[in-house]
Order: sequence, then C-alpha cells, then structure tokens
Amino acid sequence: MRTLVYFASGNYKTTYQNLPFEAIYLVDNLHRNPYPINITERERIINEPRRTDSRGRESDRRNSFVSFKEQPALGDFDLAVLVGYKVHRTCSDKGIYGWDIVQSEPVIRKIYKRGKVYCLEMDCLEAIEYLKQEKITIDCFVCLNEGLSEGGGYYPINSDKFMERVDPLLDKNYIHLMKKAYYCNDKICSFDFMSNLKEIDNKNINYIDPNIFTNDSIMQNAQVYQRI
Repeated sequence: MRTLVYFASGNYKTTYQNLPFEAIYLVDNLHRNPYPINITERERIINEPRRTDSRGRESDRRNSFVSFKEQPALGDFDLAVLVGYKVHRTCSDKGIYGWDIVQSEPVIRKIYKRGKVYCLEMDCLEAIEYLKQEKITIDCFVCLNEGLSEGGGYYPINSDKFMERVDPLLDKNYIHLMKKAYYCNDKICSFDFMSNLKEIDNKNINYIDPNIFTNDSIMQNAQVYQRI
C-alpha cells in the first residue's frame, strides 16, 4: 500500500482524495474536523449556516468545515485515541534539539478519517510514534511550511534530527517534498539527511506537484526529491 504523510499539513482538502496513494496522513496540531460526520449536525448547519456570538458578530459556520458537497463515506470515522507519550521541552534550544518525546499518562488525540485521508490532530513528533505503532511505511514525505516564522511552528521538520527519527518509516526509494530555501536562516538545518536524495522534475514518473499541497506564494518553486 502506497502512503503519503504530510507533516504540518494545515487543513484537509477534498483534492487529496485524488492523489495516487492508498492512504494519506495529514499531521497537524490544529486540525479541524474536515466535515461533521453526524448527519443531523450537517443538516442543522446547512439549514442555519449563520450564527451570532454574544458580541453581535455574525459568522458562517460552514467556514469551519471543508465541504458540504463531500458526503460521509462508508468507513469514515471520528476517533479519539489514547497515546502514552507527549512532546516535552527539554532545554532552551529553539530547534528540534530542544524538544523530545517523553512517556506520560495517556492523553487524548483525535483522528478523522475521510475516504483514504486520515487527519491526525497531534504534534509531528507524536505522529512519528503513532505511525511506528501502526507500522506505517512512508512512500512520500511532505513538509512545505511548518510556520517557523509566525505560524506557531517551534522546530524545523526538514532537519537532520527530525529525519533521523522518521527514517525507520521511510521506504528505501521514498519521495520527499520540501523547499530548501525556506530554512535559509536556520543554522540547525545542515541537510545532511539529503546526501542520498536526488532532485527530480515533472518528467519523472514519481514526481508529485508541490502546488497541490499549498497555495502559499512563499512555497513556489518547492523541490521534489527521491531517495536513491
């Protein structure tokens, strides 16, 4: 089964269902439920989409969900899982070296399955442990913008330390999508992990267009690599 994992993914998009993978994992601490699985709730929002808060401000509840055209499919679910680990700050280092996974009392994390897409509402380091537990192999690794400047991201994903952790999950010829220039001011990113990656273009059968995953102009001209 071919699997794509998108770390720091942002919200679900219906277009992900069309990607040539059997399973797609979107990992983000701030995932919203892609659409209400409860049919009654769907109908309530469709019939009364606008609401007013205590300050008299009006909002459209449909904006909290991706699509009301995409109907829940057989096998879709909203799942709360208990994980016995959490991300913990170990020192003042602002890079991934300052963070680690530690054993903890079970904490609740949410997973939303929509078709072949799984939205994991958890930290990316936590997600690595979860994917290991589920014996997931990654055929395509995506991380295009983890919000290091102002989006709330607190460690770089495309760094040697993170890639060292995720490496046991990576297929021997996996595809890697990133924008190297995004980390130009981050001294932690030496990119040693890229020594066996080769850049490929759209003439290669394994090429995946990075623009599918982000509309952010800063991510234009992102690269696609394959491990050789």
